Amino acid sequence: MEHFTDYASVVADRFLGSDDLVVEIGCNDGLLLRQFDDDIRTIGIEPAKNVAEVAETEHGLNIRNSFFSADVALDIVDSHGTAAAVLANNVVGHLDDLHDLMLGIKTLIGDNGIFIMEVPYLVDLIHDVTFDTIYHEHLSYFAVRPLQQLANQFDMEVFDVDRIDTQGGSIRLYLQPETGPYPKCRYVDDLMILERAMGLNDSDTFDAFANNVEFFRVQLRSILTDIRDIGGKIVGYGAPAKGNVLLNYCNLGGEMIEFLVDTTPAKQQRFAPGTGIPVHPPERFNEELPDYALLLAWNYADTILKNEHEFRGQGGRFIIPQPSVDLV
Repeated sequence: MEHFTDYASVVADRFLGSDDLVVEIGCNDGLLLRQFDDDIRTIGIEPAKNVAEVAETEHGLNIRNSFFSADVALDIVDSHGTAAAVLANNVVGHLDDLHDLMLGIKTLIGDNGIFIMEVPYLVDLIHDVTFDTIYHEHLSYFAVRPLQQLANQFDMEVFDVDRIDTQGGSIRLYLQPETGPYPKCRYVDDLMILERAMGLNDSDTFDAFANNVEFFRVQLRSILTDIRDIGGKIVGYGAPAKGNVLLNYCNLGGEMIEFLVDTTPAKQQRFAPGTGIPVHPPERFNEELPDYALLLAWNYADTILKNEHEFRGQGGRFIIPQPSVDLV
């Protein structure tokens, strides 16, 4: 919640005026849009019918229950005018047609609007070996240089970038028409230089990444095997998609991990795909305190470690797998 409040405040203070229009692609239940003041007009685009209904009926937001496309963008402009800002947080990587996205954005922001997209950063993924964020929903993995090349095809430019901690390391990119009103920040070029220095345009970089992923698997399995060999009880904390990637790649099944706990009701009393490990509500964790908890939801490590201070105070330890295997 605090992240969204701060984000909305920065966007409003820097780019918006009274009665401006903000459009969010993939708005979910409208949590971000609800942070803007009432003098800002908002439209959310959300393809999932159930959460779109929540945003519309429970929170009173103007919602388009559809996927974003160039046609949808044109319809919004015809009905509401151009947008001062279009937002897309952790959604662009799910899209299979980036050219249609950019065509829609170009239409929607007109001559003076901006497009702000937040995506996991390929630099951080490679550097920290966060391979478990690579899975079926993510069709693209982003860096500044190729995104600038994509923007160039639509007479747009990346004029600013923020590096942020979410999702194991992300970038928030600010795009505008090439004739837009905002000066280009030097940091954009600095990051493109960094990407070249890392060799993101060199296949050897990705071969080395693959080797590092294999080393991670050997290291984690060795640690968990040593714990089990001395009779230690290990459970998994969280059942996110990234956690299932890690479990399956490292071949960690019920013989190693006794069960998982997760706060999402839809996942409880079911089994993790591929490994068949049972998933229980968080109460099970407190009822059967293990010796070790493999923190599969590692992107929330700070909050979880704080909340589970009692477990740690009784001698329990968390195994944090990313960005490096660590016992705390």
